[in-house]
Parts: sequence; structure tokens; C-alpha cells
Amino acid sequence: MEIDATDTQILTELMTNGQMPFSEIGKKTGLSRETVRKRFERMKKEGIIEKITILVDGHKIGEQGTAFFMITCLRGSNKEAIFHNLKIIPDVCLVTELLGEFDFFVWAKARNMQQIAQLT
Repeated sequence: MEIDATDTQILTELMTNGQMPFSEIGKKTGLSRETVRKRFERMKKEGIIEKITILVDGHKIGEQGTAFFMITCLRGSNKEAIFHNLKIIPDVCLVTELLGEFDFFVWAKARNMQQIAQLT
């Protein structure tokens, strides 16, 4: 499915604030609330919008920092299984497969330095 300039405008507003009401997006884009809603629902149905999420300030809830890992797998490793296992670690926020020297990039939240050591 191709998206047009109007869909791109809606997506841009949602990436700025995923909780922005359809009526406010409509005002910013010159569309009715209902048109924005219909386009949003279509983009969700077609998988363009996978989910709307929140970003938490970890320091305000007791986390001490963030850890970023670049992982290289042993030759012959089952990368699909490794990817899946990384995603289910409770404090891992993001896992993405890379091309080049490293196989995966992992972003994890950390309550303390001991927890970072456990993740490594």
C-alpha cells in the first residue's frame, strides 16, 4: 500500500505526539476528525502503524541509565532464535538486526550497574 502526502502528515503528527487527538491532527492538516480517524484505522489495518507506545523517563522511576549493546554472533548461530531470546529479556527495550560487523543492536534500561553486568 502506498501512502500519500496526507498520510505522511498524519504520521508526522503522531510521531511527534502519539496521543494527539484526531481533531487536533485534523486542524493541523486541514482535515476533519473523521477523515483523520479513517486514515489512521486504514494505516493500522494495513500494518503501516504497528502500535502507539509511550516513552518513560527512567530516571523518574528509579532507573540509573541505559545500556546499548552491539552483538556479534558466532558463525553458524541461529540468529532468529537469538533475536527472539533477546526480545524477551524483561529490561530490553529494542532489538534490531544489523548489517555489517555486528549482528544486533540492543537497547536496555538499567536500574543499576549490577543489572548491566547481568545483561552482558
